[in-house]
This record gives sequence, C-alpha cells and structure tokens, in this order.
Amino acid sequence: MCFDDWQCRRWNSGYFYNNPNSNTEQRADKTKREKADDVDVPDLQFLNLLKPVVHFSGLDLDQAMGNADREKNLTTLRNWANPDGSDRKLLYNGMSYENGSITVPAAGVYHITSHVKFYIEDNRKDDKPLQTFRHQVVRYSASSQTQVVLFENAVTECKEGINDGAHLEYPSDAGGLAQLDAGDNIIVKVSHLHPLKHDRDWHLVDMYLV
Repeated sequence: MCFDDWQCRRWNSGYFYNNPNSNTEQRADKTKREKADDVDVPDLQFLNLLKPVVHFSGLDLDQAMGNADREKNLTTLRNWANPDGSDRKLLYNGMSYENGSITVPAAGVYHITSHVKFYIEDNRKDDKPLQTFRHQVVRYSASSQTQVVLFENAVTECKEGINDGAHLEYPSDAGGLAQLDAGDNIIVKVSHLHPLKHDRDWHLVDMYLV
C-alpha cells in the first residue's frame, strides 16, 4: 500500500529495486549464507572411523582350559582367537587387550555385546540336577579398583520331551550401553568352560564408543 503518490511513483519506477542502499540488508544476508557454506563440516563417517572399537570372535579353548581363573564359580575368558586359529584381534583407536581384559582409552558411553553358546552332548531327559549357565560382562574401574557386573544372563537346561542322547545348545547374550572412564577394563566371564568348546567360533565380544 502506498502512502502518497510520490512513494507510489518511486516504487513503480523500480527505485527500491535499483537503489543500492535499499538492498544492503539482502546482500548482508547473502554474504552470511555464503560464509556458512564455506565452513567445513566434519564427515560423520570419517569421525566414526576414529572411535575406539574392538571385535574378538572365537576362543582358543584348548589353552583356556589349562588357564582357567575361577572366581566365585566364574571363569574369565582369556584366550580370544579368530576362527582361522590365529590370535589376531581387531583393536582400533587406542583400545588395548591383555590377558582377558579390554582397556578403553577414553571416557564415554560404550555399546558392548558378548555372545557365547553352551553345547551339551548326550543328554538324558531324566538327568538331574539341571545345570544353569551364567554369562557376565564385568567392568573393572581403574579409579576405584573395584569390579561391577554390567550385564548378566543365565540359561538353565531344559530336557522336557527330548530324546535320550540328544545334543542341546544354549546360546546366551549379555550387553548394552555402559558409561566407562578412561583406563577401565571390560572382562567376559562364564560359569562353565567345557560346554563352550564344541562351537569355539560362535563366541564373540564386541564394543565401541557410541
């Protein structure tokens, strides 16, 4: 809406479009947008490659059976090995491993997964008592020098309706999100070593900084 004829004539003549002073704010906004476009935004995929990561699959149970370290009826899994029989482990960006303990290099929230499978041969439906297989992911705090169970799972044998001599499998998963401090250790423990031996390549532990 024009307030007077003079303003209408200036508007219709293109004065407000052609006058450099009338476009100052528009040019300033354009300059800000151009500067924002020039800012380098970190690639999320690249940043993910820098996060601490560990992945172990398979257990050298022949060696583990001779090095069992039992504490309160639980054994620390210390001999992670690849399915090809090598002891090569995937450790990236500061993660370290020694004698069953995974050490994290930085504080933060970590996603942790551990999977094991207990395998029982030659079952009898009348066998008693039934065994319970326990599986834990434990944190050792570097600052307080104490252990706490982060995640735990328990699986009890079930022999109802089976045929005598059957082989039974009991998979177990333990894991989730955990807040860790730099220098903390993660340890996997189980209540029974021998039932893990049949499927040595089915066991794994995996963790990464979220």
